[in-house]
Amino acid sequence: MKNHQIILLSLFTALVILGCSSKEEISPTAPQTTDITSRPEWTMSVPEEQGRLYFVGISKVKASESEARGDAMKSARKQVAEYLGSDVKSKFQEVSMSHGLSSQVVDPSILAREFQEQVSEKLVELVKDRKWYLEREFDSSGSRGYKLFVLTSLNLPEVNQQFNEMAKLKKNEAAQKAKEADDKLTKEKWETSLKMWKNFDDEDFFK
Repeated sequence: MKNHQIILLSLFTALVILGCSSKEEISPTAPQTTDITSRPEWTMSVPEEQGRLYFVGISKVKASESEARGDAMKSARKQVAEYLGSDVKSKFQEVSMSHGLSSQVVDPSILAREFQEQVSEKLVELVKDRKWYLEREFDSSGSRGYKLFVLTSLNLPEVNQQFNEMAKLKKNEAAQKAKEADDKLTKEKWETSLKMWKNFDDEDFFK
């Protein structure tokens, strides 16, 4: 009888150990594919509106919702800065060529970089959040986190105000360079540059 009890106890202990080891071997829930069909339309195609530009910021998967919010806004502001800089460069490549100005007088790449640096300090004020969309996803380590989409807008009159500030400085610089020019050709180039900058007084740069 005693031996029978020992055998039963041994079997029970073995079953408990086996059960525990089985639980330990169960892998964590595998990341599931996100159902993108449930996302709002604006996450795929931004709205169009006169006088405004829209951008969608997307966060990385973060441990907290607040971290994801900050990352999504950072993503949107980066897109805005890159877009504005690219637009400035593209337009000034055309404008400088039409005026016959060399890169020594008007360098589109430098102007784009300068404008990006100028507006970067104002992007927190200029880029407004409009709509948010939250998803729960797994990060690379298998931990479930937060992923956020944000629809942001940019008011073009406010951006044009920033451009006008830069244009004013460039007009003063061109006038000073023309005044200090040692030869007629250099003087004419800077006077042409001054004329080009004055032309922007009559219309908005960003439309």
